[in-house]
Amino acid sequence: MVLDEAGRVQANLDARNTVRQSTDPLLKKTQGIDLHHHLSEDKYVETYRNTDLRPGHGKSLIYSQKIEDPDLHAALGTLCLCFDFEDEMAGIFKDLNQGNPQIIVAILDADGTVMCASNVNVLPPAKKNNVDLDADFRFLTFNGRTYLASMVATDGHQGFYGLTWYAMAMIDIEVAFKTQRSGDFLDKALVSKLQEFSGELSSIKHASEELLDDMKLDSINGRVKATKFQNKTFVEVLQYVKWIGEEIDDLFNAAIQNLQETIVTSLFNDVQFRAFQGNNIADRNLYERANDVCWWALTPMFRRLLTQHQSQPLSDAERQALTANLQYINNPNFRRC
Repeated sequence: MVLDEAGRVQANLDARNTVRQSTDPLLKKTQGIDLHHHLSEDKYVETYRNTDLRPGHGKSLIYSQKIEDPDLHAALGTLCLCFDFEDEMAGIFKDLNQGNPQIIVAILDADGTVMCASNVNVLPPAKKNNVDLDADFRFLTFNGRTYLASMVATDGHQGFYGLTWYAMAMIDIEVAFKTQRSGDFLDKALVSKLQEFSGELSSIKHASEELLDDMKLDSINGRVKATKFQNKTFVEVLQYVKWIGEEIDDLFNAAIQNLQETIVTSLFNDVQFRAFQGNNIADRNLYERANDVCWWALTPMFRRLLTQHQSQPLSDAERQALTANLQYINNPNFRRC
């Protein structure tokens, strides 16, 4: 929507929003920004809270930009881009649930309050959580159930970090640590290749095999001597020693195989999720690049110079100015609002 300097709505893309006047402080804050002070500074205001710009919608995510006179640099009004935050997050949560529907994902504000979550029954809006970014994992209890949780800050995207928000993912420990067979999709030859990069598992396996070989050798030598002295009881004892050694070896093999299958499954899940992320990021970047024309409209330079081009050719200085502006718009590090 477009508002004049006094906060009166002059244009509104959302026909369902009947607001005509706004007194939100973000308008004054946005109009007070010096758009010509420094190119590296943000020239817009990002807001997430209740606002009279969207009555009845609760907290809204709004990016506001000053509209000014190109010659006098005086504020003429404000351009507000209002995002449907809940609908956007619902789509993201739906995609994430395709990976593992048992994992609950949530967005927290700077105070650790839940802004939105994939499961509102477990994490309802406005629920408060302690922000802890140092621990890789921690245990949280909700409604009598214990969850394994992890909380992280954003890595940013193309230099844009936005407001201070955090992401939290958690899973019920009964599900997280439930023993499950990974299935027949794991190729045994592939699992065996884990020995090439899992030195600790390989050393345990070799030590187990050496121990079993020693026990077998001792058992054989003992039985030979026991037979020589006709001690049948000792022969039976040695037979049990051999059997115990084989049982221990089987236990080691089963434990190592389970660890190997867990590692392979984890790697597959990680690759799958990264492929999903890469696809979404590529789609988002292509969408932004396809809509860069809207950023050209933020400056009157193109309209003014190209209009003059109808009667006279562009000078070298004008071409350089257009080129520099286009490079700025298409720069991947340019923080779009």
